[in-house]
Amino acid sequence: MKKILLSFSFLLLLVACQSSSAINLSIKEESLTPDGLTLIIKNNSEQEYTYGDDYLLYVKEGYTWQLVDTILEDYGFDAIGHIASKKQSHEQVINWKWLFGSLNPGEYRLEKTFLDSNLEEFILSLEFKLN
Repeated sequence: MKKILLSFSFLLLLVACQSSSAINLSIKEESLTPDGLTLIIKNNSEQEYTYGDDYLLYVKEGYTWQLVDTILEDYGFDAIGHIASKKQSHEQVINWKWLFGSLNPGEYRLEKTFLDSNLEEFILSLEFKLN
């Protein structure tokens, strides 16, 4: 059983590394504020990827990442599939004030889920700091 779990963990790590080299996430210059940011999604590959409006936001507390508390109990994102075209960059304006309020200074991590052409799901993250 340990061999299977170890192999599976290695496979997940390998897939994540391959996927992260295909797509890069960055923040558009001068767009980061306590209320949101503009995310640049750069597809470096010859394959299309799909992503939605949804994301997760974490804050670093000590040495661990914790989900940022929402100010709404019931919320949702539009169920839309954006296409990250081959060898193209795309921008996604993210305004989190409606969901988290204005963020305090600190270290944060944004996570987005992507699907490849085989409908294999993978997650990419981007860390940033608010002063």
